[in-house]
Amino acid sequence: MASSVTLIVAQRLLRRLCSHCREAYQPSDDVMRRLRLSDTPTAVFRGKGCPSCQGTGFFGRVGVFEFLPIDATMRELITQRASEGTLRREANARGFVSLIEAAAANIRLGLTSPDEVLRAILADESVQDRCGSCGEKIEADFTTCPACLAVLKPQCPSCRQDLLPEWKACPFCSAPVVSPVERTDTALKVAPPPTGSKRMKILVVDDEADVRRIVAIALKQLPFPAEILTAGNGMEALKAVEAEHPSLVVLDLMMPQMDGFEVCRRLRENVKTAFIPILMLTARGESETRTKAFLVGTDDYLMKPFEINELNARVGRLVRRTYGV
Repeated sequence: MASSVTLIVAQRLLRRLCSHCREAYQPSDDVMRRLRLSDTPTAVFRGKGCPSCQGTGFFGRVGVFEFLPIDATMRELITQRASEGTLRREANARGFVSLIEAAAANIRLGLTSPDEVLRAILADESVQDRCGSCGEKIEADFTTCPACLAVLKPQCPSCRQDLLPEWKACPFCSAPVVSPVERTDTALKVAPPPTGSKRMKILVVDDEADVRRIVAIALKQLPFPAEILTAGNGMEALKAVEAEHPSLVVLDLMMPQMDGFEVCRRLRENVKTAFIPILMLTARGESETRTKAFLVGTDDYLMKPFEINELNARVGRLVRRTYGV
């Protein structure tokens, strides 16, 4: 019998404040509220910058972690596709500590700053767009605006795969696209990292050579230097990770010999590779597949066919969250 997931772990690396130049300051009320620090009686610090930290205000890293035990009750809720709110309430009732709460504890200890936590943990806002109809914030995964119900992405009425605006029929199930679908014309942007950032290695894993080539070309448009490595199957991917130590993995799901689920699971089980960010890039969009992908440890999930802006926005977000660049 296959083993069941018993624990889900999330982590972020925050830059540690330089002990030589940190200084107390008062963040805005909005920042204090967002980071749940409104009741903090102790001083809050930031890095001023000095020769010891080369003017950055930071020296070293500190990790924050989120642990979610999966017992029979939580597993049943996930199987029943319970809402995020229901899952959070159940977790909170068991003493669950979120990444934000763990980060706030490090702020109170003077180990990191509010701005660093906003950058590393609440970085989703940097890749949010706004609905072209009502102006409300939307995210990359949204197909419909939750505020005004405007359609944001064309989607097949039969198999629910994402489509390109000019397609007249679905390439996945051949269903006709009856009417043109509105979409916003705003593009997701990736904020460039600071000058002089360390060159990233990104491993692209897919059993189709054309897909590997297209993804590699897309990632060449990232606003920071990246060396693109490729692997044609799961076994090659594990060997490449061991030999090259990539900064991030873009991982296909359906591959011969070893699928993306198993590759992701093995990377998460190895302490040397457990914290490498993983973006699953697949043509499968069923909720059960997405749930399983996150349960085995993927950091993000993107459907094929993809848009270059969205792929790069998601890759950029994972890089900023994990490495602070």
